[in-house]
Amino acid sequence: MTAIEKAIELHNKYYQVFEDLGLYTVLYQDTLPNKYAKQCALLCVDEILKTKVGELTEEEIECLKDIELFTYRYWQEVKKEIKEL
Repeated sequence: MTAIEKAIELHNKYYQVFEDLGLYTVLYQDTLPNKYAKQCALLCVDEILKTKVGELTEEEIECLKDIELFTYRYWQEVKKEIKEL
């Protein structure tokens, strides 16, 4: 899944929650659910970015460095895409 696809997926999941809660009004149209969905999606990505690898040997860490770097960059890109939604 590309970063933009993941950003849209996360946004839409939270959007649906806020819409189901009745935050959609004629006055605000979809402004409130959209705003809150973006905020929640960004919080979600921030938590993912904060996660640590846990206790691994140095050899295991060496093997994971490229994967971790790719994963970190992927989630940074997802965060950027969410902000642009």
